[in-house]
Amino acid sequence: MDRLLQILVLVAVGIVAILVPALSADVRRSKTSESHEQTPTSIELMIHNQKLATLTNTEALMSLIRSGWRVPPHKCTVPGRLVLHFGSGSVAEMGFLPGHTQTNYEIVCTKGYLAVPRSAFLSVLASAGVETNRIPLK
Repeated sequence: MDRLLQILVLVAVGIVAILVPALSADVRRSKTSESHEQTPTSIELMIHNQKLATLTNTEALMSLIRSGWRVPPHKCTVPGRLVLHFGSGSVAEMGFLPGHTQTNYEIVCTKGYLAVPRSAFLSVLASAGVETNRIPLK
């Protein structure tokens, strides 16, 4: 019995030794590749492929998106896009759509679907000068 326990402990230690570096590498890689982990210099707000506004003060919107919580992905139409422009010249996109409840908007990004409070989303956009009456509610 002691021999079996020793073997199991060695196997468990071996598995941990193999997995920990691999998992750490994945976390580091995803942190640098996630566009919403950086703050863009500007964000174009698109509705049905038409530019509605360009936000140059992007921190409030990015902070709101970073605070979002995961929701299950689904096949609803995504009418809005956020086109993020970074100082390096790189560009990334996120979709957004009204959530399945009247209390949320959903952001579609590399992390999946994130929900944010609808009132906060519209408030951040309004404070940036966006005509929020042109943003789909359903």
